[in-house]
Amino acid sequence: MFRHRPLDNRPHTGHSLTRSRWAAVGAAVAVTVGGGGLVGVSAAGDDASGSLFTAVSPVRMLDTRSQSMVGALDGSGAPLRLQITGDRVPAGAESVSMNVTVVDGRATAVGGFVTVYPCDIPRPDTSNLNFVDGQTVPNAVTVPLAADGSVCFHVYGRAHLLADVMGYHGDARLTAIESELGRLRNLSASEGGDTPIDLGAYATRAETDDMIDTAIAGVRADMPAPVDLSGHATRAETDDMIHTAVDTAVAGVRAAAGPVAPTAGHGRVIDAVGRLTHRVAPWTSGGHEAALTIGADGLPIIAHHDTGSGSVLVTRCDDALCGTASTVNTGRAGGADGLDITLGDDGLPIIAYATGGPASSLATVACTTPSCSTYTVRTHAAGTTSGIDPAITVGVSGQPFIAHILNGHLAIARCNDRTCQSASHLWVGDSGPDASDPTITVRPDGIPEIAVTTPEGLRLVTCADTACSDIGADRLVATAGPGLSAVGLTPSITIDTDGRVRIAHQAVDGDGLGTLLLTTCADTACTTSLTEPVDGGAGTHSVGHSPTMVIAADGTPTIVHVHRSGDGTPRLRITTIDSTGSAASADTHIDARAATATLDADGALVSALRMDAGDVSTLGFHRRVHRSWTANGWGD
Repeated sequence: MFRHRPLDNRPHTGHSLTRSRWAAVGAAVAVTVGGGGLVGVSAAGDDASGSLFTAVSPVRMLDTRSQSMVGALDGSGAPLRLQITGDRVPAGAESVSMNVTVVDGRATAVGGFVTVYPCDIPRPDTSNLNFVDGQTVPNAVTVPLAADGSVCFHVYGRAHLLADVMGYHGDARLTAIESELGRLRNLSASEGGDTPIDLGAYATRAETDDMIDTAIAGVRADMPAPVDLSGHATRAETDDMIHTAVDTAVAGVRAAAGPVAPTAGHGRVIDAVGRLTHRVAPWTSGGHEAALTIGADGLPIIAHHDTGSGSVLVTRCDDALCGTASTVNTGRAGGADGLDITLGDDGLPIIAYATGGPASSLATVACTTPSCSTYTVRTHAAGTTSGIDPAITVGVSGQPFIAHILNGHLAIARCNDRTCQSASHLWVGDSGPDASDPTITVRPDGIPEIAVTTPEGLRLVTCADTACSDIGADRLVATAGPGLSAVGLTPSITIDTDGRVRIAHQAVDGDGLGTLLLTTCADTACTTSLTEPVDGGAGTHSVGHSPTMVIAADGTPTIVHVHRSGDGTPRLRITTIDSTGSAASADTHIDARAATATLDADGALVSALRMDAGDVSTLGFHRRVHRSWTANGWGD
């Protein structure tokens, strides 16, 4: 389901080249500064080709079991790109050693295979791991890293992939630089400094180069009008900022004048959020109840409702930025009471929606082509009123599960085949009545988990087994505290990299103002949980509307939601929670009534938006751009 960035045909070599990071750090190490280009690094006493292996505590960096399978039976599937460098593996690492596992491989009679390779070279005609149909098999792989620290996985066949990183090879000279830098960061008073020097706020040159390149290229490619880039520093200016800061700090230590703390005068990092590339649906009033997934070819697919025609629409982007798109009108009435989309294990979209009206029924659209130009529709009548607020996911057996509201109670439709031609229903009576807005996911062990809003608060319902033949647990995990009238509104559930359930949801106070909450289970079984506010409480401002949470490969939770300011203007807002649990929120200044989000093939955050202009709603698409330095507006 993933697609990597276009190759630039650069040859990958074993020689260690990196964008220079520090100037004149330590007497034994000399770093050649090359204006942000590729330069060589040398250190006294080290072999010019010296390389060290550094073991790390094994960390799982890739697990696709909660998503679609990777690859295609004929080998035509797009590769999956994985960013390796970052938290556990530093920039400058040359190669990575990891265990790669194929889970539930699908292959023709000739078998399947996985090729792991640097993303910036053409795919080699070799394999790292072979499998047959139905097989789960691991293998140890050591692979060079691309210049940006990534590797790509090509699957001939279809499979879920796991990748557990065990260590990396890096240039011994870079290790010497980092060692010297670490000494400076932790300089004690006995060595001439009063307090440690904190250089952690400075981006590496490679990181800054990538940020600038991504931001400027994205803006230039996507904006229909000329763009004023005067607020962005050039690469050379950014190099000077970093070098000035480091050289000043080092000079201060050498002169025993005490450390020089980094200041805002050296530049600050801004969150440059990409603007709307276009409005993708020329319908009467589209974009309602929008749901988003990424196709097997890496292209975004959005299901939404057009209130003008009353139909369920499927919009498929023609590129990763959704510069152009095509929309299919399924001709099926419904969607006003909710819809959702996911990718089946065959790589094709499947949509759940409510047919609407006083006797609404749950219905599904199973696409038979990637663009949903052809499809089959099934209606799953189950009670007087069913299918309200549906949420769909795919279990480990390949059969979809749909959480929905039936006669005011939570119900779980268990599809009897991969395209949901028929389904059986599990009614969860204890979760209602008056339940609403269920959201569903599948744990790594295959057990479905459902979060649902009830008058008592937020409930977490756990299936007893992978087939959800019964309910294993049903408990209240968040209730309204002092000053709040309700919690658990429009929840979004996901599983973090530790296998714990996390739920983003909204609370409202007596004045109807919203706060964004995050509920985190203490363990896989959710024996206890903690609910904390992560955004809100600012006077007349209301946040946390229609939240969607995603977990990045490094485990960082990001929540996309809508902020309604004091004047009533709704805007897209993004909240990120770091490894310490601290949350940071930023408005994008993009008008949006509702939003849903996911991560695309490159790990970038993408959102489908409902944008209103008077009485007409339009579907919008947004892709977040990385942070970049700016030469203007120092400080806050």
